[in-house]
Amino acid sequence: SLNEGEPAIRRAYTKFGIVAIKLIGNGLYELHVQNDPGLSEMEKLATHSNGEIKAIQPNYIYKAF
Repeated sequence: SLNEGEPAIRRAYTKFGIVAIKLIGNGLYELHVQNDPGLSEMEKLATHSNGEIKAIQPNYIYKAF
């Protein structure tokens, strides 16, 4: 399935109030949660996903000047 990573994301992060999970491509997902616990907590939960969640990256906001 195209969204094969979504169940693992839901298992790991549901407690933070998932607003949206968007498949970006190549197994990459954008996750929007209501109660963001911060990058270190998100990474910690990823390490407990039995390898289903490989990496977490913050949402970098780029500005053009």
